[in-house]
Amino acid sequence: MNIKRWTLTLAAALTASAAVGCSDELAGPRSDLRDARATWSRTGPASYEYVYHELCFCAIVEPVRITVTEDRVTAASFVETGEPLSEDQVSWMPTVDDLFDRLEDVLGQDPVQYSVDFDPDMGYPSEASVDISRQIADEEFSFTAYDLVPAQGGS
Repeated sequence: MNIKRWTLTLAAALTASAAVGCSDELAGPRSDLRDARATWSRTGPASYEYVYHELCFCAIVEPVRITVTEDRVTAASFVETGEPLSEDQVSWMPTVDDLFDRLEDVLGQDPVQYSVDFDPDMGYPSEASVDISRQIADEEFSFTAYDLVPAQGGS
C-alpha cells in the first residue's frame, strides 16, 4: 500500500472511530445515572422517608411524603395537610429505585429533553425534567425528591 492510500485509510478509520464515540449523545447521562445508582446502592437505606413532587398530567400533583420500608412503599401522605393517601394511591408512589428505573427507561426512548440532578451524598435523583417526544403532548414530566431521611430504627 502506498503512503497516500495508507494515510487516507488511517484518516477514514479515525473519522469512523470518532463518529462511533460521539454517536450516543446520552452516553454522559447514562453514565451519570449508572454512577448515581451505584452511590445509592452503596449509601441508601432500605427504609426511609422522602418528599416527592411530580409535575405532570397525572392524578396527584401535590408534594407527598412517602414512607419506604425494606424497599417497598408502605405509606404516603400529603405534605401540606398530612392527610394520608388511599391504599390505591400509595400503590402508585415510587421508591428511589423506581425513580432510577423510570429514568433509565426514558433514556432508552431517546428523549428530546433530559435533565437530572442527583443528591451529592446519597446519589438519589433529586430533580428531573424529561420530554420524550416533541410530537406527543402530555408525556413530559418533571419531579423533585428531597428531605430523604432514614426511617427511625431502619437500616
